[in-house]
Amino acid sequence: MTPPSEQAPCTPARERRVPGWLRRLAPQRSWIAQLAAFGAIGLCLIGAWTIVRDPFAPTGVAQGETVADAQQAQPPAPGGAADVEGEQTISAVDKKFVLWSVTNAGDDTLFGLGEGDCSGTPCPALVRSTDDGKTWTQMHTFSSADTSAATGATQPRVQPAGALSEVLFTSPTTGYVYGGDLWATHDGGRTFTHVEHPGSNVLDVVVHDKQTLALTASGCIQGTCSGRLEISRLGGGDTPRLAQTIAAATPTSQIDAADLVVGGDSLIVLAGNEPGSGDAPGAWRLAGDSLAPLNPGSACSGKPFSAIAGNGTNRLVAVCDEAVSAKTTSFTTVTSTDGGGTWQLLGTGNLSLPTQGGISLATSDGEHIVAASGGPRTAADATTRTSDDNPLRVSSDGGRSWSESSGGEDAPTGGMDDVRTLGQEFLALSRTDGELWRSSDRGGRWTHTSVAGHGG
Repeated sequence: MTPPSEQAPCTPARERRVPGWLRRLAPQRSWIAQLAAFGAIGLCLIGAWTIVRDPFAPTGVAQGETVADAQQAQPPAPGGAADVEGEQTISAVDKKFVLWSVTNAGDDTLFGLGEGDCSGTPCPALVRSTDDGKTWTQMHTFSSADTSAATGATQPRVQPAGALSEVLFTSPTTGYVYGGDLWATHDGGRTFTHVEHPGSNVLDVVVHDKQTLALTASGCIQGTCSGRLEISRLGGGDTPRLAQTIAAATPTSQIDAADLVVGGDSLIVLAGNEPGSGDAPGAWRLAGDSLAPLNPGSACSGKPFSAIAGNGTNRLVAVCDEAVSAKTTSFTTVTSTDGGGTWQLLGTGNLSLPTQGGISLATSDGEHIVAASGGPRTAADATTRTSDDNPLRVSSDGGRSWSESSGGEDAPTGGMDDVRTLGQEFLALSRTDGELWRSSDRGGRWTHTSVAGHGG
């Protein structure tokens, strides 16, 4: 992407260094000019303090619920600097569109990000539905984004610099697309503003305590990150920016993914690595302005977490103690009722899934849980999968027992790339077919709809 031609003095830089304009203040300049410059510095410092002085005021918000006024900024004026993507013509969704990520914006509005077409070249495309997924239109394409690792049979979670692979909307108007970069919109996806951020990659964006938070990582290259993880609060204004880092931690080894998990008042960071590798990069819980290591203790026999899911309470459900075989992978299920402070065993090795890709976990209320394996990855042993290898498991008793989803349509043999909740409904994605899967009976029966070609 084209770098900004000019950066405002208050905009945080990726390196902590003295701005060039300040270094260029020569002694022979008039005292009036110097006084004005230092006055501007003072205003910037006051503004920065205002942004970060109370990052976690207790307010409570669910995805799709309107967030703080600071997030509801007006869009930038058209024709601005190079870090602004102007409005495009709303059009039909490309007939070969492949859905990568989906988000609930509230008021029956869904947004999706996936592989679209920019004059014959693959590019990230933002699509929108205002009728709960029945129909879709294309809102915006990002022709300058890096898609070198976003197509083909395998797509790493850690994308190259400049790539865009994920989407989160906090309301029908305000949202973010991210991956190897971060862009924000305040007009429902019509225009976007580039957001400066620490680190090299943005791994996740969530809403917590009515604040929009981003998880960034440093040292990312070729699908892995070796540097520290940082949580930053996203500020508002016509030029949104990530404020001073709230908390940070450094994994013990390279990671290929990291997520933010919201569970009531708790915010969890879970760093992952290749399934079956045995590495334990780390898990942490936000405690004030620091990240405290999250330890499952004896409940997981000293093994790391593989996935954690939360809901609107401090109840968390997790799976750990991964045991990989040629055809299946088993997990132990544990739970926490105090936001991750302590963990209790629910079942040793009681969850079994086809060995393919990673595992994703979602819960609507702490009792109803869906687990899925797979995604755009080959099986660990190159086993050919069939419809008998159901990648979806369901629990209705908080994770004490699991069963295969039954009825509905057969899930794709490549498995599910991601599973998440939409109220009491569950959504699942698979990049192998680029379609949206839904269950309205708490994960029992699944149907799928195609986003491609809508609006034509």
